[in-house]
Amino acid sequence: MLKAFDKKNCHSYNKIIKKKKIKFVLLVELKINKLKNLIAD
Repeated sequence: MLKAFDKKNCHSYNKIIKKKKIKFVLLVELKINKLKNLIAD
């Protein structure tokens, strides 16, 4: 019972982490692009 519950939790937890990582990466890329544009000007 507990093991199955842990597996489910782990899976949803990993999904959340992946989403957060993707959001973070996108934010970083946006900031880098803004910096590049500033330097280009």
